[in-house]
Amino acid sequence: MLYEFESSIGFPLEKTSSETILPDRDHKYYEIDKNGHVTKIQIGRTDAFLLHSLPENINLLTNLESLVLAGGCQRGTIPESISQLKLLKYLDASFGYLDTIPEPFCNISSFEVVNLGWNRIQEVTDSIGKLKSLKSLTICNNKFHKLPDSIGKLESLEYLGIWGNSLNYIPDSIMGLKALRFLEVYENDMVMIPNHIRDFIEEVNAPYLSSLLTKE
Repeated sequence: MLYEFESSIGFPLEKTSSETILPDRDHKYYEIDKNGHVTKIQIGRTDAFLLHSLPENINLLTNLESLVLAGGCQRGTIPESISQLKLLKYLDASFGYLDTIPEPFCNISSFEVVNLGWNRIQEVTDSIGKLKSLKSLTICNNKFHKLPDSIGKLESLEYLGIWGNSLNYIPDSIMGLKALRFLEVYENDMVMIPNHIRDFIEEVNAPYLSSLLTKE
């Protein structure tokens, strides 16, 4: 399965293991578990820049838990076949050229951490609310103007990074994020944030900001 994937991307990946010190974002590698299953793939920045898009046969890696595309990759969208990776928990496709989030992407119920920041995403799909296990969502520095009401259905979400977009308002449904611990909303187009939303943000962020002051 790995051979077919490497053939599709046009270059081999280096083998590593969980006991190995993880390479930085310039490296391309894969990690296997004790049963020989590929559980993690990282495509480094140099190779990601040359890779036009992730191949459709990413779905062959059925045991994949972590996928890192270290910038420059994914010009346009993520292949819909990624939705077949039922064990995928971690996705970092930041610093790329994504302009959309495909609907099937939101069928990956195992997702816990997703970073799609620093792309060109113009719309956040309403299906995002289906990611019930998601704990961290970073979609900062994109190009969307609104969040869907379904954002409030992310019952496990602890961190939400939406700064650096063109948001005109924050939906009231965001107050349904009962597990939220930190919310970053600065550098948007909101002239005024309603008092009840502002109070919610301050209440959510207070423990985190207080802990930073305590550390100092």
